[in-house]
Amino acid sequence: WSAKNLIKRGKFYEALYRLDQMKEDPALAGELRGELYATRANVYLIQDRYEEAIPELKEAIQYTKPRKQKARYAFILGQLYQMANRPVSSDEYFTLALKQHPSYDMAFHARMNLLINQSLQGESEEQLIQSLEKLAKDSKNSDYESEIYFSIGKIYFNKKKNNEAITYLNKAVWSPNANNNTKADAYYMLANMHFDQRMYQQSKYYFDSTLNFIGKSDKRRPVVNKMITNLKDIAEQIEIINLQDSLIRISKLSVKEKRNLAISIKNRKKIIPDIPDSKDMRGNAGENRIFRATDLIRSSTLGADRSNPDNKTPVAGAKSTFFAYDIKATNRGRSNFEQYWGERPLEDNWRRSKKTSFGTGIEDQQAETKDSTVKDELENDLAEILAGIPSSDEEIKEANRKIEEAMFQLGVAYRDRIDAYDRSRETLENLMTRYPETQRYADVLYYLYLDCLDLKDKVCADRNNELLKTRYADSYYTKLINDPEYAKSLMNKKDELQTGYEKAFGLYQQQQYEECHKILQALATKVKASDPLHPKIALLSAFCIGKTSGKEPYMAALKDVIANYPGSAQETKAKEILRFLRGDQDAFEVVQVTELESINFKSEDDQMHLMMVVFFNPAPQQIDKAKIKISDYHNKYHKLDNYKMTSLEINTEQNTSAIIIRKYDDKSQAMKYYNSIQKNRDEYLPGLTNFEVYPITQNNYKEVLRLRSIREYQAFFKKNYEPK
Repeated sequence: WSAKNLIKRGKFYEALYRLDQMKEDPALAGELRGELYATRANVYLIQDRYEEAIPELKEAIQYTKPRKQKARYAFILGQLYQMANRPVSSDEYFTLALKQHPSYDMAFHARMNLLINQSLQGESEEQLIQSLEKLAKDSKNSDYESEIYFSIGKIYFNKKKNNEAITYLNKAVWSPNANNNTKADAYYMLANMHFDQRMYQQSKYYFDSTLNFIGKSDKRRPVVNKMITNLKDIAEQIEIINLQDSLIRISKLSVKEKRNLAISIKNRKKIIPDIPDSKDMRGNAGENRIFRATDLIRSSTLGADRSNPDNKTPVAGAKSTFFAYDIKATNRGRSNFEQYWGERPLEDNWRRSKKTSFGTGIEDQQAETKDSTVKDELENDLAEILAGIPSSDEEIKEANRKIEEAMFQLGVAYRDRIDAYDRSRETLENLMTRYPETQRYADVLYYLYLDCLDLKDKVCADRNNELLKTRYADSYYTKLINDPEYAKSLMNKKDELQTGYEKAFGLYQQQQYEECHKILQALATKVKASDPLHPKIALLSAFCIGKTSGKEPYMAALKDVIANYPGSAQETKAKEILRFLRGDQDAFEVVQVTELESINFKSEDDQMHLMMVVFFNPAPQQIDKAKIKISDYHNKYHKLDNYKMTSLEINTEQNTSAIIIRKYDDKSQAMKYYNSIQKNRDEYLPGLTNFEVYPITQNNYKEVLRLRSIREYQAFFKKNYEPK
């Protein structure tokens, strides 16, 4: 027991030393000796020292009599040998486990692993898969269906049959009885498969899903987080390109075709009301304005990306996979729509904001009837569906500008994030072809030069360098490539800027706030926006404003830091200070990971959400007045959403109260509302600053009420909801 206590405290060396002493004791009984060897094996397993655990488990089996324990040790040995790609030895111990007449659960997994070992030994996968499919069809194994499909996917993966592997891995995650471990394993494999196939957008979404299900102590978690971070920019830029391309294509349709498209989308959303992507496939996908059918366009572009892994930007006349370009599909949608809504005449100018009818203009002046309500509902739905489509040359120009910038950022991200120099080069060359007059011409030439150097293509590098020298002789890039002294001077300038910041910080510590602020203002004009020094200057400037100008200007300066430097350490600090200024006395208290893990908060992205508007130390009657202001905001911006409000006290002693707004279908819908509030705080609750807003699921809301504290949920929210 002393050794086990040391293991729990992470003192593995001391534990092994204590166990070694016990091992030499000749009086140690056989059964205890078996437990001793098993404990030694556990120490090695915790440290991933699998080879060293194997002989300890073998000894444990020799000294263990109870069949249940012996089966467990044998099963673990079978797993370890399987991990080491030693299927013959693995078979021996899985068979030994079966001979101990274990529980049905262990027996099932032992038999399934014996089949997997046959695959590792080169057996025909057809026969193995037939055997596994037979296991899946057995009603006794319904709880294991997901694991069986995962095993089949793994077999196909080992045989390099990626399409079949993807099919079965997706079956595994969508199986009704899939547990979190199987989902995490399947999504992780899918993410890596798509990454290896250079399908980075899909890979990112699968890594997102992996993170939703992977255990907090899983050693793969840091890798998953890193991959999500590295692929985030890539996925976002691909989405922008695909979305804007789709919008431009739709904008070229006739009024009739656009209306048919809207009808098809409405029908599809009616038939498939919940596209299962927010949690399992997508994670938080961001705020794109295109009609509530954005996910349909995105799902179509995912398909396009699969067939076009290089993500070449579509051109006019290229065949699209988007369902709305399928005439048969739109006709079916229109037919179904008319069965439900009846026939509706077409007309131009249906998108005018003051339009109240798609009819001919001859309105029946009778009182509102059920039919007019249905018409209004139809008109609102169709107008919303088509609201994001560009309708003027200027709007189409803006859509192209977004594509142009996204292509540049994508090329840079391929290079900087995942070292995909060939993909970066191809994307940037496509940008030059599609937008030969791009404002990013010099930037593109420089990054192409770097890509070609890394690809060891000297001819390409020299060509881009010559273009830079010819067209941008005095540019930063030209000097950086061709003038070693210029590069050296830049380093000296960087040192000068760092010295200036350190001087300003020293003045701040000496309480010379105005002098400090002057130096910081001068530095801000010299430092590039991308320089890591920039957010530091902005935050220290905000501190100076707080010391010299009072609370309101201080809060405004902190808001600027949050808005301008998302994802930075300075943004985090500014948010903490802002929460404190709004009345949150726990703003600077750090919730430890172990503390958060002990609380029953759950990530449930696809579950119904509430909005929790928390007030810190509210004045008498403030909550009632706030409800009126929120109601006014809803009447202006969310008239059709029919939100309901209630209020309650979270903690009477700390005077923390909340308004609860119901309800949002899932995390994605709740985050849209949340993000709109962050951009319009002054309009949401004018005159009030002592509040924070948090999307929250029903289960997590109950946990907050149980804790009578918002502090723990703030940490959970930051980790699971705030953009990284």
